[in-house]
Amino acid sequence: MTEVSTRPNSGATKSPAKESTPGAGTATATAKPISLSTITLYLRPKGEGFHERPHSRTFEAGFDCLSSGGAGLASRDTGETIATLNPDGNGLSRPIREFKLSIDPEACAIEFKAGTRLLRIFRDCAVLIGAQACDGFGKHLSTEDLDALANHIDAVISRRRDEAWEARKFKLPSGEVRCAGELSFQYVVLKEAGSRKRVYRSVDFDCAPAPYYEGYIRGLEMAEEFIAYHRKHKQSRIEIAQVLEAAIDAGNEKTHQDAASKRGHARGFLMVMETLLRVGTGNINPKWLEAQKEQAVANQKAVEKYDQIQKAEFVARMRTAREAKKTRGAA
Repeated sequence: MTEVSTRPNSGATKSPAKESTPGAGTATATAKPISLSTITLYLRPKGEGFHERPHSRTFEAGFDCLSSGGAGLASRDTGETIATLNPDGNGLSRPIREFKLSIDPEACAIEFKAGTRLLRIFRDCAVLIGAQACDGFGKHLSTEDLDALANHIDAVISRRRDEAWEARKFKLPSGEVRCAGELSFQYVVLKEAGSRKRVYRSVDFDCAPAPYYEGYIRGLEMAEEFIAYHRKHKQSRIEIAQVLEAAIDAGNEKTHQDAASKRGHARGFLMVMETLLRVGTGNINPKWLEAQKEQAVANQKAVEKYDQIQKAEFVARMRTAREAKKTRGAA
């Protein structure tokens, strides 16, 4: 695999401070330290310069406009930065001569196969702007080199994801092993108390019994956390139907009116969910709903056709078997 430079470019490190006379008030800028795990690649022109509009074509290739400004790769889930792509100028005073791609797989946002997606876009961008991929020493990178880098980035991010999962596991004094969920009131049981068998039992609405209004307030807080999560995440890892089902079950507890229960939690949480539903009905796109119905009808027809084919094949096999049995009997 081609070695990729992680050294800072010219001007990235602080020059030795010059001696200053007392009272001169000379200030020196402090450079941001660069991680040793940072990977830096470059796009440089194949000929005398890039094709027209190289900066805008980076977005055509698939790079995102980052929330912090500039181009790069953002997480499809949270929008957090995975990699940055910076030109060496704005293209106004002088033509852009190179683009620098930077990613730190040990610190970037976690996304499955982010390295594969990043390097695919990087290659597409090179084609669109008429560039070639280079490392920090100016060596041209082959397709095999870029594939190896993509696999390396994927492996590092995959390891970090597994480590994050392991860090969420904890064991209770009873011996039960749990893994914390996406929300504070969710968890997964991985091992029951007193058992050696592995299980996977999700608890989606965990709350301690409390007086009604105390629980109601807690239910509102749980709904607030639920909403905040979905505002941050575009690709939810929460089974919303299971959460609602668990909340409804908690609200149907048969307890004395004055006894501590989970009914208050459920009522507070579901009141917010009902409000979200009412608000959503006024904003949903009818064309989207119609498209969902059309897709469901198409799925139903496909399943029915598949079932008919399977049934016809089964009948044909049975007929062939009976005929073979008759032939053997006659012989």
